[in-house]
Amino acid sequence: MRRCITQGLGLLLLASCSVGTGDYKSPSDLEESSFISRTRLLGATGNPPEVEPGDSATFSRLIADPYAELDAVVWLACDTTDDLGCSIDFEDLTTGDLTEEELRERGVIGLEPGFPPQVTIPTDYLDDLEPADRLEGRPLLIQLVAIPNIASLSPDNVDFGKLEVGYFDLIVSEATTPNNNPWFTDEWYIDGLPIGGQAVIEVDSQQEYALGVRMPPEAIETYEYVNSNGTIEIRRESPWVAWYTTAGEQTEDITLYPYLDADWRAPYCPAFFDAVNQIPACDGIEGTWYAVVRDRRGGMAFKQQAFRVRPE
Repeated sequence: MRRCITQGLGLLLLASCSVGTGDYKSPSDLEESSFISRTRLLGATGNPPEVEPGDSATFSRLIADPYAELDAVVWLACDTTDDLGCSIDFEDLTTGDLTEEELRERGVIGLEPGFPPQVTIPTDYLDDLEPADRLEGRPLLIQLVAIPNIASLSPDNVDFGKLEVGYFDLIVSEATTPNNNPWFTDEWYIDGLPIGGQAVIEVDSQQEYALGVRMPPEAIETYEYVNSNGTIEIRRESPWVAWYTTAGEQTEDITLYPYLDADWRAPYCPAFFDAVNQIPACDGIEGTWYAVVRDRRGGMAFKQQAFRVRPE
């Protein structure tokens, strides 16, 4: 089973913790999933996403943090076949007394800030599998917890609503065509035109734009797939991109390769007080676009771009 990154709350098993309470919105009152209004985990992957026994992998993630609230990211790894996640005593993280080696012994493979996430697979990780099953391999569960405002948490009372938790599988296999992460070219595209080398892209109030990224043909892999009959099929990846924004409206939030442009509408930014709508004058609105591509095999890539909305 190859699991993908999941945003949720029930995955971290914390010792001696109680879940904080709060008011929750009804589904009709929820924001669009493409709109970023808080710290959110948008993607995470292994580098590479599929390894052989004895190999090492590092990890990267994309966390939107519009109000600069993120204090720490904890990375865990465990060999598990269920969806309950990895277990760790929360007090191990709040005391600050443990060394990197001691944390790694408890399953912590990375702590930001502190030490970057990295894992080395034991050479005997697949020894109990039949040779044919080693082609498909076995997952190692990788879990990460993004913690905004860590000073407000304590071992006795953890509000899971303030944590952003996700998990995915690092595949350990002897596949002849192991998965690699997809990748983008460097440029962003606005209405089909490449925009490169700009720290901030300026756009006009209330205007609609087609945001775009590009993936060259060599970023799309062909691979061997063993079907239920044991027959090897040659397949080609079918990536898709999820889009997010911290301002404006992402009117198209998913695009499928090779069509990688998504419609977005800039927010209203009046140069003078709008008496009709009671909107004060605007000096400009700053925001960020995010694009996350998944190859449907567990590989992922992501990028972001700052923008500024000019007043009308």
